[in-house]
Amino acid sequence: MNKILEIKNLSLSINSKNLLKNISLSINKGEFFTLVGPNGSGKSSLLKVIMGIISTAHKFKGEVLLEGKNKNIYNQKEIATIITYLPQINSSNHFFVDEFLKMSRYAHRNRFNSSKKEDENIVKQIVEVLNIGPFLGRTISSLSGGEQQKIYLAASIIQQPKLLLLDEPNTFLDPKYQYEINLLLKRINREMKVSILLATHDLNMALIQSDKILILKNGELIFNGISDDLKKSDILSTVFERKFCFSNNPNTNQIFILPDTFSDSGEKK
Repeated sequence: MNKILEIKNLSLSINSKNLLKNISLSINKGEFFTLVGPNGSGKSSLLKVIMGIISTAHKFKGEVLLEGKNKNIYNQKEIATIITYLPQINSSNHFFVDEFLKMSRYAHRNRFNSSKKEDENIVKQIVEVLNIGPFLGRTISSLSGGEQQKIYLAASIIQQPKLLLLDEPNTFLDPKYQYEINLLLKRINREMKVSILLATHDLNMALIQSDKILILKNGELIFNGISDDLKKSDILSTVFERKFCFSNNPNTNQIFILPDTFSDSGEKK
């Protein structure tokens, strides 16, 4: 399999505080990775390093390779044809949806290679796949959180990346939209062969949807493996400092994770 992303001995610090410590990993074409860990473990920092949007105050060591080449040799447009980054929702975006989606093709446009018809066809295709046609004439800020997330996801895919980075895409979404976004991501990964690296606090989503799971704690990568290996270890209890148990969904027979429960008095049930 072709490596889309490879990270070698990556460390990141700011004001003598270590945010990431000697991280190495690789993602192949078409793989779906989820990135989990406690708050402040370095998930967002890792995504930003990959995308190249850390501030100059940060001290960076290590190497990030895109398709086997150091990321530093690419210009911004070239990077945008390989990777796209979907941060947490920005509800203050006042662009009209149709304008915003068309702008997402910027990385594929230059004075020597520009096809307006091709751009229009790709936008139309993704609008149909994500079923967002009714929103085209509205501003992004006028949409609900779940609707906005669909628009941002559409814009990311219209860019035609090989790797999609997402930072907690289901934050603040109700169960209906969480389910829809998860289904869309699975479809994007399986049908469009887009590799995905997704930071999340949803352990069950990570367990069910991932090819591999990455776990960070205090900036260190302490697990990089498949869900079956995670089920056989106590790594979640170590990372989140509480007990977890695994059970089977009686309808689908899928394994899911449950934290141990406690009564109001703090005693374990």
